[in-house]
Amino acid sequence: MQVSADAAKKNIVREPMIAGILSFLFMGLGQAYNGQRRKGYLFFASYIGIAVLYFILIKVFNEPLPVSGKDIPVTSTAYVITFICSFLVWIFNIYDAYKSTKRVNENDGVNSIPGKSVLIFFRNIVLSFIAFFILMILIPVRSPVFGAPNVAQGKSAISLAPGWEAELVDTKKDTGGRSSIALDGNNNPHIAYEDEEGIRYACRIGPAWKIQTVEEGYMPSIALDSLCRPHISFSLRVPAPGYGNLLKYAYWDGSEWKITVVEQWGTENSLAIDANDRPHIAYCTNRGGVQYAFWTGSKWDIQTVDAGLIDMSADKYKGRMYVSLALDDQGMPHIAYFDQKNGDLKYAYYSEEQWHKQIVDNIGLVGLEPAIAIDKKGLPHIAYLDADAYDLKYAFWNGRNWDIQTIDREKNVGCKSVIALDKLERPHIVYSRCSDEELKYAFCNDDSWNIETIETRDIGYFTPVAWTISMCLDSDGKPHISCYDNKSRVLKYIRKL
Repeated sequence: MQVSADAAKKNIVREPMIAGILSFLFMGLGQAYNGQRRKGYLFFASYIGIAVLYFILIKVFNEPLPVSGKDIPVTSTAYVITFICSFLVWIFNIYDAYKSTKRVNENDGVNSIPGKSVLIFFRNIVLSFIAFFILMILIPVRSPVFGAPNVAQGKSAISLAPGWEAELVDTKKDTGGRSSIALDGNNNPHIAYEDEEGIRYACRIGPAWKIQTVEEGYMPSIALDSLCRPHISFSLRVPAPGYGNLLKYAYWDGSEWKITVVEQWGTENSLAIDANDRPHIAYCTNRGGVQYAFWTGSKWDIQTVDAGLIDMSADKYKGRMYVSLALDDQGMPHIAYFDQKNGDLKYAYYSEEQWHKQIVDNIGLVGLEPAIAIDKKGLPHIAYLDADAYDLKYAFWNGRNWDIQTIDREKNVGCKSVIALDKLERPHIVYSRCSDEELKYAFCNDDSWNIETIETRDIGYFTPVAWTISMCLDSDGKPHISCYDNKSRVLKYIRKL
């Protein structure tokens, strides 16, 4: 007597232990082994749904968005809820695969071969992901992850708070992730920024933006000389075997870009031009230090400001350093920087042919993304992030000690702060939420802080409105801002009317 092929498949006995182990290793795989692929797809989809739920809960509870897996705060409400949900679904997935095997065997099996069913399950999962990414590429997507199609220069439809105006600067996609802005004597904006090919420079004199490609590189910082010509410091990655980052400097001589190498090891950097049109650069090194370079007229004078600032064994903010430079009226450098090893905000200034260093704030993890401005008395003003409380803080040296204030306590604010002083030496600070789509502005008037929300956009849970922010004040004390527009994925310019 011959047995049909379908009957032979049903007589295959499946092992409950194998089904349980497969579901332990991969969600829904044990169900596929049992021939219950639809149920396997449901379990796998539930796991994807829990991952999406995590980002939704981050927004609901206003918690910081992790930059990497090591930055996920395991005690946060969003993490605890999604961890419990995923653990329960995972356990039930294993239990269901184990119990279903027994039921399948008792009911004379199902019409499938275990190995083939598992392969079909994997194939369909992979094809689904491939189809999704192809769809995202072919369709002019306006999703929170993939952004929008190219847009034209000029005034944009971006919705800002009353009294603010925005325009898109460069139509090239994926430009402006890091940018730096300066204004000339006529309040015309000059912006240095990144794109996929390197450093670009845009200026607007009249109604249109004029754009040039400067050089391969990233992390630009711009300043203008007395002739309103741009000077840009930036970093350039060096591939293996000589892996590292070159610190480079470019300036426009009126007809072309002149480019030199400042130092063999330089990453984050900040540029300033003195009254004699000579560049000063503060920068972080790959070796965990802060250095300062000054052009003497014939060579770069390079000095070590501080060293041993990185603890590479630290999980949080591993290897990250931040630096900000400003010059006083005498052309002397003042630097605010983050001591990653100790989690402190530090300040250094040059006087009497030596560097003087101070700890500004050491309560908790403070000093990330500092920005410094110097008033007419040579006193420093620093805006920075308190990464423990996720508050915006401001420190001012009054001549005797540091006056430290928390400017904005609303949850998860203070990221990417920039500061400038107006003619009355009042501080103006632009910053963003650390986990939300919000750009904010704070200014001090009569010893009280006024806070405005410039832009709030519901464009998704994965990116803030401004990837990096740069700001300066015009002759009327009004802020001009350059930043990355996540929805259009291009460089954006904002100004207060």
